[in-house]
Amino acid sequence: MNNIAQEIEAGLTHESVELRLITAARTDFIPTPEQVERGLTDVHVGVRLAWVDRTDYVPTFEQIERGLSDSLWLVRMAWAERMDWTPTSEQIERGLTDAEWCIRWSWLKRTDCIMTSERIERAMHDNDTEVVSACIERHDIEWTDAHIREGLQHPHEDIRAAWERVARRQMEQSMELYNNEIPHSI
Repeated sequence: MNNIAQEIEAGLTHESVELRLITAARTDFIPTPEQVERGLTDVHVGVRLAWVDRTDYVPTFEQIERGLSDSLWLVRMAWAERMDWTPTSEQIERGLTDAEWCIRWSWLKRTDCIMTSERIERAMHDNDTEVVSACIERHDIEWTDAHIREGLQHPHEDIRAAWERVARRQMEQSMELYNNEIPHSI
């Protein structure tokens, strides 16, 4: 083991949280699977987050699952926001039903979060307006007239404004389709 590798290993296993954080943030080494595992299971949340944020390793299913089940919401959110893995339907469902609104919001922001009709309904009626807004802002959902009518009656002004944007966007898309189907005269 060369001097740099010894220095890195010493930093990653040091009792000082600050030194483990500083070493985990270094970009001059590619971590071994053992170093990744040790970092992701560190007792200090900051160290775990530093390892979730690293992009120079491919997390295993077990590491992802453990992160998504972490007792601290910051770790669960960091894993939800990491986009280099494909979630299972069960992971998506757990994320969209997490007790913390920011976890539900993070999952709704993922482009690979497949929205079923049940998930859409649940997000539309979430008790947190940020979660509702994240759902409304998705462009992969075809909103029905009933959704829009209900949304325009929402008690929060920001949510009503978001529904107005959806209604306008859908109307513009319909007009564009209509105009493209009409033969144009010369």
